[in-house]
Amino acid sequence: MDVVVISREIIKPSSPTPAHLRSYKLGLLDQYQPPIYVRILLFYSANGVVDRHKNAKTTNLLKKSLSETLTVFYPVGGRFNDDQSIDCINDGVEYLEARVTGRIEVVLACPKAEDLNQLLPPYVRPLGFDGISSIQVNIFDCGGMAIGMSVPHIIADASSLSTFLNHWAAIARGANEKVSPKRLGFASLFPPRDVPWVVKYDAYKEGNPTIPRFVSKRFVFDALKISALKAKYSEKSYVECPTRVEAVGALVLRCMMKAASGLTKSKIINTIINFRRRTNPPQPQNSFGNLVFGIILPPWTTGSEPELHCLVRQLQEKIRKIDSDYTKQQLADKGLLLCHYLNQVSEMYSEKYTNVYTFSSWCRFPFYKADFGWGQPIWASPVNLTMKNSLTLMDTKNGDGIEAWVTLDEEDMARLECEQELLAFACANAIVYE
Repeated sequence: MDVVVISREIIKPSSPTPAHLRSYKLGLLDQYQPPIYVRILLFYSANGVVDRHKNAKTTNLLKKSLSETLTVFYPVGGRFNDDQSIDCINDGVEYLEARVTGRIEVVLACPKAEDLNQLLPPYVRPLGFDGISSIQVNIFDCGGMAIGMSVPHIIADASSLSTFLNHWAAIARGANEKVSPKRLGFASLFPPRDVPWVVKYDAYKEGNPTIPRFVSKRFVFDALKISALKAKYSEKSYVECPTRVEAVGALVLRCMMKAASGLTKSKIINTIINFRRRTNPPQPQNSFGNLVFGIILPPWTTGSEPELHCLVRQLQEKIRKIDSDYTKQQLADKGLLLCHYLNQVSEMYSEKYTNVYTFSSWCRFPFYKADFGWGQPIWASPVNLTMKNSLTLMDTKNGDGIEAWVTLDEEDMARLECEQELLAFACANAIVYE
């Protein structure tokens, strides 16, 4: 697959951001997020976008509707000011258009992270542009399309990204009802704090060649295998019937820990929780910002990894603990308790002989509903080549299965790919069906 960028431009909001909105305040949960980008690829079949004339019309439609969307989601088109705010002064987003040699079904037959990464906008920004977000629209020879988007985690989580994309798509297809954000930002709930461990905005300069890259692989669980896996858990009376996310997550995490090198002394799981529905009152699902943080499971030493049933039970107990009372407790004293907790989590990631496994689920986020006027995506995929020891779960197209994206170093990944406990339920990099 050969990807050639043929144009670059800056898409600005269709209307200037009002003066009272030009400083977007970051909250404590924004400051806590790692210096990575939340990235997604949406693939569309060739139906309706086959010839060059239609392609030009399509890209013009995308740019116009994007400009209108940025007026609503103004932080996406902003720039870093300091560690507590984003300047929203109409910088806009970088918009790249690329031509891809080959057919889209060839890529979907055996998706590889290194190939998919070419379809995403690069981390390095053009000189003179201070914007923080970027989009790359890829047109295949067959007329198929892949839209890649990248936003810094400091302003948005995966739920926010899906809200943005669905709003953009609704404008593009001329829908009467749009997925407008009911709320932008959570700084009023979780005020920022001046603490030494918060992410510094200059850490987002990921064009630095010294930043390590790891190996990402995809493992697919179909509905039948997930049912069989859940039945395996039910063999133990003390385990409640797990959700499909709990069932798949526990299995993959256990296998990831088993695959770790012998130099690792301690292993910790950090489960990322979206608690929009876990506050009182609940926050809107289509709110924009970061309303996620990690829940730490008890550590294990190398060679004493938890049994599968024990691990899923611990996941269940931790996840069910996060309710409105828990959130209220964290919010007390302007989030002081939460601040201390996040400080401990940050220190865990910096310990030399500790592996922290970051587990998040994008399941049920409506990425597959992003219809720009030529149908819904035939595939949606997160791509993460920068965060070691991470597991991200994503729905399959039909909504019944789960794709597990795992990022490890090369040696650990080689061991994971031979892990029979995993391969008994998952297919490594199965073909993507339309």
